[in-house]
Amino acid sequence: EPSRLYYWHHRAETLADMGRDDEALAIAESVLPRIEAGTYASSERGVATLVVGTYIRLLSQKGQDLTAAIELGLRAEFLAAWQEAEAARAAARNLRSEALPAAQEAHGIVRRAYEQGQLPLIDVLDAQRELTALRRDLVELEARFAIAHARAEALVDPTLPLTSKLFSLP
Repeated sequence: EPSRLYYWHHRAETLADMGRDDEALAIAESVLPRIEAGTYASSERGVATLVVGTYIRLLSQKGQDLTAAIELGLRAEFLAAWQEAEAARAAARNLRSEALPAAQEAHGIVRRAYEQGQLPLIDVLDAQRELTALRRDLVELEARFAIAHARAEALVDPTLPLTSKLFSLP
């Protein structure tokens, strides 16, 4: 089900397409405080970026100063990247400290039981599959962390065009 933020973004885009830029701008401005505060669900991060993009486009079409809008966009994007990095780091830490040791121990127990003739080979293969799946999940979480961390770092790098606009004097 689409979120409220998605609804407002879609409404603003529709009004802008109809040439009703002032109304579209008002809608975009009404949700900006929520975006700036970061009080949207993680599933809405992409939509928050779209709303800021719409806001910047509408301001640009009206010939207004974009510095504050770009700053807001960078803040929202940085917050989203940071939250994603933290979520991935926490999930990876939990996997590494709890689930992975338990799966390794279970695999060892099942393997020893098989070697003693107490369990069939399929149980060993199932335990090994579970262990491999957990390791894969851990690698995926670490990759998500690295990508989100790189995104956050890129947003504060003053050599990038949007960031350099904020740091340059008018």
